[in-house]
Amino acid sequence: MRAHLAARPDESAEWEIETRLSAALDKLPDAPVPSNFTARVLQAVKRAEEQAGRQPTGLWRLWHWPAKWSVRAALASVILVAGLLSYQHVQDSRREERAQSLMEITSAAAVPGPEILQDFDAIHAMSQAPTADLELLKALE
Repeated sequence: MRAHLAARPDESAEWEIETRLSAALDKLPDAPVPSNFTARVLQAVKRAEEQAGRQPTGLWRLWHWPAKWSVRAALASVILVAGLLSYQHVQDSRREERAQSLMEITSAAAVPGPEILQDFDAIHAMSQAPTADLELLKALE
């Protein structure tokens, strides 16, 4: 130990202070302890445990509320129904999204391909209304 403290002078000074403090504390008389000290400590611990047991925290505080079992059952039922309804709503939303995407896919598949435009000029010419042949009309008059 002395070799270690000789190698580190800063720790040696701290060690000296600690040694003097321990010697000074050893010279002090023991503090008088009441005869019922242990009983008082145990009683305080018991009181703290009872208070902690009586006062639940958070949402459990509502469950431990002094109510009849029917009120607790009703509360549990409301929570269960709310959970089921929200689950059903999520499922319906997902089904609706899937149906919408399926409709978009089928409408995209119904669009004709580029091969239909190969004969566009011929089809376009057929759909135009014929114009009057002026030379033929003059010849008939």
